[in-house]
Amino acid sequence: MAEVINLPMLPVARQHVVGLSVLAGLGTTCIALRLYGRHFTIGYGWDDLLIVIAWMFSMSLVAEAGFLGTIGCGYDLFPTSPHYATLLNNLTVFMQVILSFQLLYMMALTFVKLSVLVFYQRIFVSPGMKKLVYATIGLIIVWCISHSLAMLFICHPTAFWWDQTIPGGYCLNQIPIYISLIITNIFTDIVIMLLPMLTIWELKMKTTEKLALTAAFSLGIASIAIAVWRLVTVFQVDLAQNITGSLELAVFLCTLETVLALLCVNIPLLRPLYRRFILRQWSSKIDELSNRYATNGDESGGPSRAAEMELDNYSKSRGFEHSTYVEETHLDGDSGSERKLNPYNKGNQTDIVVKTEWTVNRE
Repeated sequence: MAEVINLPMLPVARQHVVGLSVLAGLGTTCIALRLYGRHFTIGYGWDDLLIVIAWMFSMSLVAEAGFLGTIGCGYDLFPTSPHYATLLNNLTVFMQVILSFQLLYMMALTFVKLSVLVFYQRIFVSPGMKKLVYATIGLIIVWCISHSLAMLFICHPTAFWWDQTIPGGYCLNQIPIYISLIITNIFTDIVIMLLPMLTIWELKMKTTEKLALTAAFSLGIASIAIAVWRLVTVFQVDLAQNITGSLELAVFLCTLETVLALLCVNIPLLRPLYRRFILRQWSSKIDELSNRYATNGDESGGPSRAAEMELDNYSKSRGFEHSTYVEETHLDGDSGSERKLNPYNKGNQTDIVVKTEWTVNRE
């Protein structure tokens, strides 16, 4: 095998890689903040481990997308092209990376989906919902294995995928597999997005709060839109005559779908960290207000009587809190960390607790 010869990255490929890198950075930040927030709230769970694994696969996809851009992705594989000889030289490695890329794509999507489903399993305690979640987990695993094996063994032998000089080797038509993958991917995304909706709209809470929760769980629409775009463009891929030139958009969309999935899954779970930050800001404002009262006191520097009477209506330890929020609570099984989430786990079991709190205090 000849040594790979690098080609200048085409402007469109460079723009795609830059955009993917920015989104990958945002996704990485969201995961880091999610884990940081979990550390101070309910603790870590299997869903956190699964999303970290999905992140590793997604970052590998971004790296491979960049590498493909340097070895000919986007360049037309035509005999009249001035880079034709270089593209032929790089074609073996190009095809090997494409096969690896497809498998990484499957793994990234699978672990994102599993992370969401395991999260559902933690927060929903009704037997019917748990059965639906477990059934969907089984569906996702079967979906991943079946399509991964189809990609891996579409050519016989597998090495014929990148070395078509092997005597007696052949490849089946790959486009139907891609179509099947995309359609089933869209279907499973819709199922995962709809699973929590029934429970949300049965909650006794304001319609605006239900809409906010629905919007949070519906961020996956972005990934679904990308998958639909891929379905439209898959027929433009010319695997027989111009694979290097026709795959650039497909590589970009696959990678974009996975990094967007990371963002869509993690953004709603940043709420505990956001709440922690907001409470600190309120506490700081109350401290400032208390100091202003103190400066208006008597000559000894103590607070004025009016300030003392107002502040004495509250408890002695300083602080300020106001929150209206929805939290996970009281799970069965081994998810003991969930019990830390809300101390009000007595009485009837509920899937989600909606609670409003006011606390103002000082030392």
